[in-house]
Amino acid sequence: MTRRSYPYFTQGGCLKRLTRLGCAGFLLLAALVFLLQLPFAYHRVRMLRMRRAVDRLEASRVDIPVVRGLQEFRGATHVHSSVSHDSVGTLEQIVEGAKTVGVDFVIMGEHPWDSVLETCRSTLSGVHDDILFIPGIELNTPRGGLLVFGWDDVELSGSDSVAVTARKVREGGGLSFVCHSEGWEDWDFPLDGAELFNLHADMMDEDIKSLIPPILYSVRSYPFMCFQEVYDYPEKRLSRWDRVTRERPFPGFAGNDAHRNVGIQWLVEEDGTVIQRSASGKGGKRSTALWKRWLFGVLARNGEDDVAFELLLDQYANSFSYVSSRILARSLTRVSVMDAMQQGTCYICYEALCNPEGFRYIAKTEKGIHLMGESIPMAEGIDLQVESPVPCEIRLMRDGELLTSTRGRTFAHAVKVPGTYRVECWLTLVGEHRLWLLTNPIYIGLDARSLPKQQDLKGLGYISP
Repeated sequence: MTRRSYPYFTQGGCLKRLTRLGCAGFLLLAALVFLLQLPFAYHRVRMLRMRRAVDRLEASRVDIPVVRGLQEFRGATHVHSSVSHDSVGTLEQIVEGAKTVGVDFVIMGEHPWDSVLETCRSTLSGVHDDILFIPGIELNTPRGGLLVFGWDDVELSGSDSVAVTARKVREGGGLSFVCHSEGWEDWDFPLDGAELFNLHADMMDEDIKSLIPPILYSVRSYPFMCFQEVYDYPEKRLSRWDRVTRERPFPGFAGNDAHRNVGIQWLVEEDGTVIQRSASGKGGKRSTALWKRWLFGVLARNGEDDVAFELLLDQYANSFSYVSSRILARSLTRVSVMDAMQQGTCYICYEALCNPEGFRYIAKTEKGIHLMGESIPMAEGIDLQVESPVPCEIRLMRDGELLTSTRGRTFAHAVKVPGTYRVECWLTLVGEHRLWLLTNPIYIGLDARSLPKQQDLKGLGYISP
């Protein structure tokens, strides 16, 4: 049987045919390339429209005074540096990323070496360029990951139970939170709270191959918007959190899980050899091809830098803009930040969608003003109040269920029954409805005997005299 050939589609056949066609072939090829770009161009235009919608929203901002005696600080938590095995990020790069987007404090979350305590002591700590760093570790336990930070002089082991680890961290003056909460089925442990959002986890449940082209086409022009493409509303994690908070306070925060390791680099050695490797420094395909040596030799930044070219998707500024934890505290100190995280005096925000600064969620009673994270007895005259710097959909959730909602900048609700009350704020941008902001609850009417002893908030200025 004679095998039929298809010369137009064999190797080189198509090119030869286009060459014969001359100008018509060139136009056909150009049209084909153009058509292949259309899906990506759509995403680029969509990103442009999204950015313009955000700009219009920002232009409509109004100033809201902070509760008396407090300041609002923006934080990035669960951050890796070169201390971790899977990151090559430096202090300078983390500080640069934090300053670019306005981060005030950073809670580290390094992967530990043999000694967890020594790893924690080796990471970033203290104030650098007006940014507060709190050392911390992402510790794997038999039940799941923990983000532990702020403790001293107590060695930890990944083989210990969650309860033992939490006790050791508390004895050392630190905090322990559920980390990568998507991997936990049960949060009934003596922990200080849970990470409700995580950039890495949100990435992993996406079709990465379909995300790469639109991100590559937009990451340079709209870097802070790109990671919003991986966001999904974490219904299961929030449902689990709501079940816990119906029984006891259990603060939630957002994990950036920043690594600065997603991308590719080309390095040029002294002899001209070109090395292609991942942004994390792993791997390395070596090439001595003349054209590569010439090309990357031209692209090399300077004689002292061997990195000729790199494309990084998760620069620290990009990761920090994905989601943040904002706290209310009297000052930017390690103690005040940790107190706010432990008490739940904080809220979570997707900053790239809009700057939330000034957002307020409080309960007013005859005794004064109560903030997120506080537990107050059920009584007559409790009013929940929300103020937003921009118009949005404000949803009041009671015990995890939608109680009522409104659109606008302000919201008020007179409490009639006890419950755990939290707020979600949603924005509609270019026809897309997205969660923008999530508060920690205000607990009303929980059995005081089942609650941990709370700090006297009056002394900190949280309650108006």
